[in-house]
Amino acid sequence: MTSLFFIDWNTESVSDQMAAPELAATLARLEIRVGSRWPTVVEESRNGSIRRSINVSLYPLAEWIVFNWWTLLHSGRSGGSFPNERSQWTSPRRNNMRAAGDGFIWPDLSIHPESGLIRIEWTADTATFPGRDVRFLTNGSDLLEFALVQESFTDLVEAVITRLTEAGVGETPLQKEWTALRELSTDEVEFCRVCGRLGLDPFSEGVDLATSIERVYEEIPESIVGDFFDAANPERLQENADWVSKANLKALGSKNSPSARMVIPRSVADSISDAAGTRESIPLISQDFLSRIRETRRSEAHSRRPFEIGYEHARRVRAELGLSPEARFPIDRMSISVSTLGSNEPSLQGLSRASDGHTKVVLGWGARTEARTFATSRALWHTLYGDPQAPFLLTTAASPSQQTARAFAAELLAPAEGIRARLGVGIGRITAAPVIADAYAVSETVIQHQIENQI
Repeated sequence: MTSLFFIDWNTESVSDQMAAPELAATLARLEIRVGSRWPTVVEESRNGSIRRSINVSLYPLAEWIVFNWWTLLHSGRSGGSFPNERSQWTSPRRNNMRAAGDGFIWPDLSIHPESGLIRIEWTADTATFPGRDVRFLTNGSDLLEFALVQESFTDLVEAVITRLTEAGVGETPLQKEWTALRELSTDEVEFCRVCGRLGLDPFSEGVDLATSIERVYEEIPESIVGDFFDAANPERLQENADWVSKANLKALGSKNSPSARMVIPRSVADSISDAAGTRESIPLISQDFLSRIRETRRSEAHSRRPFEIGYEHARRVRAELGLSPEARFPIDRMSISVSTLGSNEPSLQGLSRASDGHTKVVLGWGARTEARTFATSRALWHTLYGDPQAPFLLTTAASPSQQTARAFAAELLAPAEGIRARLGVGIGRITAAPVIADAYAVSETVIQHQIENQI
């Protein structure tokens, strides 16, 4: 497995130049490679030469990794494929390498856990800063496997600790924290992961939430616990959990035996008008199609990125219904009912359940028509491709199911191919979004995301 970090230790004696022995012992030339690109490409201010490595002490970098281990690997709150609420309790500094500090010049590189992957983003310096010897030159973003990032972090930390031991430097905060982290029990690790998903340090901010976290596991269906912790407000954890429990009961109603039957009724066979004024016949989705869906669910889960799966799922549904890329999707003809249960948590957007061929969606806010349509389309994805006997939480988080459902809804309602065709009839991109949004009866944001992500 290829590492992110490439280290060339500085073997020269520097003990007279640095007061802190842990900094002196771990001086190195560091390269960071993400895919085929180097976030550490810099220009030297003295002579204008360019290299792809930086001269730093690795101790502060290792300390930053270890003391932010759980948020770096498990908190998706600092970014996502769709706009996320920036949580007031989560500091973006925790996930940015420049927080390593200690007087060294680090790249503006952020770590964003996302859908079982890790998104790494880095930004070039736009100006020369006084007193700085180098300027970072590259911008970029890439998704890496979780295991690669975790292993790279582990390798760097252990290399630094080995270096400290060889230099006779011991009892540093890094060594103590890493030892404590490696000795955690299975239950303690799970608690730390939950705190990480909440954007909290488990050993300080998370301590007071232990009882609340335990209650959440008791009160909320297991299938949505992960999505809940990705989106809930730690300061209102019990209040958020109460809303989810009430929304789940409201979605259940009097029907306690959800079935796996399709949500689209035979009335969908009626002709509908698309945005261009043509009429298309929409047949009932076949049971054979649903069987094929169930057969492919498990194999798709690990083969592609979630948003790619969402796009493909939407194209399958539209093809099954015989819809052209320019046609509106008849979401109003689906057997879906929408109700509202007031919530003051923007990140918890709704909850859905499927029962007896019908999908119920409970929204936490009274939204305009386009937002309700997008939410119900996300719920439709879960009814078709998820576990219809389990509730589905609609959140702003970047978990696999949330990304897939959002991508599904965008492609279902406003196919990229149809948008591309409309862009080709002389509409400028600046004015295109509102015109095309009106044609598909969706928000401009959906069109903008489709253009940015697929076109």
